[in-house]
Amino acid sequence: MANKLSVAFPLFRGEGVYKETLLDVIKYIDATTPTETALKNYLLREYGGNSDYFVERGIGFLGSLRFIERNEEDNFQIGPAAKRYLQARGNVGAESDNTELEGGEIGADDILFNIFINRVENFYETLETINDEATTLEELIEEMDYSETNIRQRINWLKTMGAIEGKPSDIEITTQGKHFLELYGPS
Repeated sequence: MANKLSVAFPLFRGEGVYKETLLDVIKYIDATTPTETALKNYLLREYGGNSDYFVERGIGFLGSLRFIERNEEDNFQIGPAAKRYLQARGNVGAESDNTELEGGEIGADDILFNIFINRVENFYETLETINDEATTLEELIEEMDYSETNIRQRINWLKTMGAIEGKPSDIEITTQGKHFLELYGPS
């Protein structure tokens, strides 16, 4: 496997709507298999105010996570991670990604968390540190030895997945977060 990413790049509309943005982008790519120019124009039009550089970094991040990839014609198509995520969302339904599924099936947030722990360095460890000891942004920065930006990005993604809640001055792990630690922790 390639080296893990050092950043958990924010998506185009900002924190709180990362999953919605991810789903919108995946659906657009799946429906249109756009060229690079068409994808950039879509992202700039839909999520205006972002620079070309920010859009390019977002496309690169989604590619690194394997949500998108290029096909034989050099257009974008959804990648294996997007397919897994969409399949899990179909199992859960549009209402929620956090539904406890019967028969041990894995929900969409579980899939998203799994993708991140496999592709973004210290993503699992960030949640584990919140569970064990660090309950503020400052404590996480000190404990993890990451920049404030990198920690904030991880916090925002973890919130999006329902693993944590609260403000940077008072972060709490949720039942979902404890589920992730149990499901993906060392055996």
